[in-house]
Formats: sequence, C-alpha cells, structure tokens
Amino acid sequence: MIGPISASDVAQSCGGRLVPGVGSETQKIKGLAIDSRQVRPGDLFAALPGERVDGHAFAAQAANDGASAVLVERQLDVSCAQIIVADVERAVGDVGRLARQNYPGVLVGVTGSAGKTTAKNLLAAVLKTAGNTLATVGNLNNELGVPLTLAALKPTTEFAVVEMGAGKPGDIAYLQTIARPSVAVLLGVAPAHIEYFGSLDAIAETKAAILDDLSPSSLAVINGDSPYSPAWAARAAPAQVVTFGFDKGVDVRAKDVRLRGFKGSQFKVVTAQGVLAVELAVPGKQGVANALAAIAVGLSLGLSHAAITRALASVAPAAGRGAPLVLANGVQLIDDTYNANPLSVDAALEVLATCSGSRRFVLGSMLELGDQTTQYHRDVGVKARALGIDELWTVGELAKQAAESFGDGHCCYPTVDALLAAQPRCVNADTVLVKASRGAALDRLVNAWQNTEGSGKC
Repeated sequence: MIGPISASDVAQSCGGRLVPGVGSETQKIKGLAIDSRQVRPGDLFAALPGERVDGHAFAAQAANDGASAVLVERQLDVSCAQIIVADVERAVGDVGRLARQNYPGVLVGVTGSAGKTTAKNLLAAVLKTAGNTLATVGNLNNELGVPLTLAALKPTTEFAVVEMGAGKPGDIAYLQTIARPSVAVLLGVAPAHIEYFGSLDAIAETKAAILDDLSPSSLAVINGDSPYSPAWAARAAPAQVVTFGFDKGVDVRAKDVRLRGFKGSQFKVVTAQGVLAVELAVPGKQGVANALAAIAVGLSLGLSHAAITRALASVAPAAGRGAPLVLANGVQLIDDTYNANPLSVDAALEVLATCSGSRRFVLGSMLELGDQTTQYHRDVGVKARALGIDELWTVGELAKQAAESFGDGHCCYPTVDALLAAQPRCVNADTVLVKASRGAALDRLVNAWQNTEGSGKC
C-alpha cells in the first residue's frame, strides 16, 4: 500500500462512511484482502457479497485475525473500523487507485488476447535485473485482481508489472483508470471471449484503452505485426511508441528464429541498440513475440543486452500454460489446460507439429466464442490435419466438431468423466498436447496421466 494509510483516507477515496473501531485511531491499513483466510495484521478486508458466499459473514473473523478495517455494505458488529460503501467491489477498485496514486515507480500494464501471463512473467524477470519488482500473482488480472496487486506495492518497489484482462467491453478502460500504467504493453488481439464483444474490432477497441491518457514521458509497446498497429500508435500519442514483431519495419524484430518444439526457441533480435542473441524456454512463435515485448521494454528503460538475455533464458512456462512434463514411459506430456482460444490453439498446434515422432492432440472445448463457435472448432480440426498431427482426441460436444473435420485418427469423449472412466493411457504417442478452456477441466486428465504413468518436469 506504499506505506500504511489511515482508514479515513480509504473512506474518503471510495466515498464511504467510516465507523471507528476499538483503538482504530492508532491503527493503519497496510494491505488489502478479499479472502478472510488470507488476512494479515493491518489489512483492509473487503467483504464481497456473492451468490454462494457473502464476505460479510467473515468480517468478524477478519477483525479477530488482525484486520485494521473492513470494507462493507452494511454496518456489522465487529471490533475494528468499518468503511461502509454502496458497492464493495467498486470500492476495491478505489483502494487500488489510491495505492497507485502513492506509487512513484515504473508501472507496466500488459494486455492482449493471448500470452498476457507469459509476457508478464518475462517482463518481471527482465525488470528484476534492474530493481525490486512486483508482478501480478497468477492471472489476477480483473477488477479485483488489479487492485490486489496495486495494494501490494511497497516503498521499496521500483517496478510493477500488472496484467490486465478483459471479459467484456469497457473492462480495460476501467482497469486503466485504476492502474494508470506508465508503460503500456499491447500484445495483440484474437477472438477470445468474442461472445461478449461481438467482433474482433470490438476486442481491439477494448484492449486499446490501455493506451489512453499516456503522457509524453510514457512508453507504449505494441505489436507491430497487427493490422491494428497504426491505429494503436496514433491512440498512444503523445507517448513514445515502440513496435515489436517479425515484419520488417518494426522497432524490435525477431529474425533467424529456430523453434525447438516445446523446449523453446533460439533467435536473434534486431534493435536500434544492436542485435541480441536470445535463447528461450517458452515454446512457439507466440513465446518469441512475448519475449520481444519484454525486450522492447527493457531496452527502452536502459537495461543491458546481457541482463535482458539472461533474464529471458531463466523463464519457464507456467503450470497449465504449455509446461512440458516427461512421463516415466517416455511420453512428453504438454499441460496447456489453463486457457484456449483460436489463436492460442493454432500457436500450440504449430509447436506440436515441429515435434519428432508421433503426436497426439487432446482438445477440450473453447468457450465464449459466440456465433462462430462451431466454425472455430472445425477450423482446429482442419489445421491439425494440415499440420500432420497423428491423432486428435476431443472432450465435449463443441470440441467434437474439430474431430469431425480432422477425419481418420480421432476419438471423441462427451465429458472428462467419460474419458477418465475409459482409462485411456498416455501411450502410443511420443508427444501429447492437452489444451482447452479452463472451464473444460482437462487439468484433471493431465493429473490422472501423471498419477498413472509417473512424471517429472522436462
């Protein structure tokens, strides 16, 4: 929270009414929690109402565990100070905004339809070479996650990397008013959550809000290969704009890319400051693009080539995001079960196609794709067949469309439970890629295969 602040400051920031607690005149707020089990002494506990669980029921326990104050929508019988507001969720955003106002360091905001978490991890690794760095934990990138990250800022924090996600129009515009990035990174757009946007243009418009209200001292790092790049660059004015990508004409360009399957890649990067040789453990062309964004930020902030390349080489894929496992039977199992959209599935298939030996793709349903859902899934089957993938297994009715367009060599299961009941083993393939939207729960399959076959990280 950039040093303890008073409950009255918080109340003023979110337009709430302060009800003092026992000894509250001497207590200060040091952090923010939305889960009572994670409350630490000095925290502000936000009692979020919900359909199944109402945080107000846990406010007294939070106070007993040392919370300096609780953020509530009605007055409760608790010992600590209470800040009563009309909407706790909205007030959490105001708390994040207050924390941001007190932060003098560099704040990097990251958004895009795919690769946000990987790019965040790469950026954090690069910036840690220059100073104390805070980054979004996991993918807490929404209207609650962003304020939680900002509330964790400390006086010693020199760099912050804040992931910003969007599930509907207006989300990034709202998060931008809270985080106010001094460095805005826009990775690109794809038909992710398009059910709630209606069109790719609407997604691009939503994501581009991260570029609003930048100053001449700000930096905008954008995907120069995107057809939206010229409009994004204009929107970022008067900030300095740096583009990255694979096409000639971008400021930070990858060349001589050697993809090494799920083991990563090697490539060179052409910049105004010279050429970098990069070795990356993150797989695929999308991984290279994310690294280019991190390089663009690092160079713009004055970091050395050596520091940047060492940092990038240290980053491995996160669990559920392309992390390679090797089973006791020798099969390479790729856990990419955290998320899926047409762009990320295509990228993963292209990496799978570079692997030697037989290759199996296990696809769960891609969710929130709107009217074109069936066609998007059919396109996956066509793509997998064209790339020479040997087998396609699908889970769910939506994913079954991909099996039908794939043709011979497919196997369909209606649910994860049906697949697990069939007890299929992760054999007869050298590499098995498992990918789906989080809601498809294919992580259960990965866990089952690990328990059946035994495994360790590659």
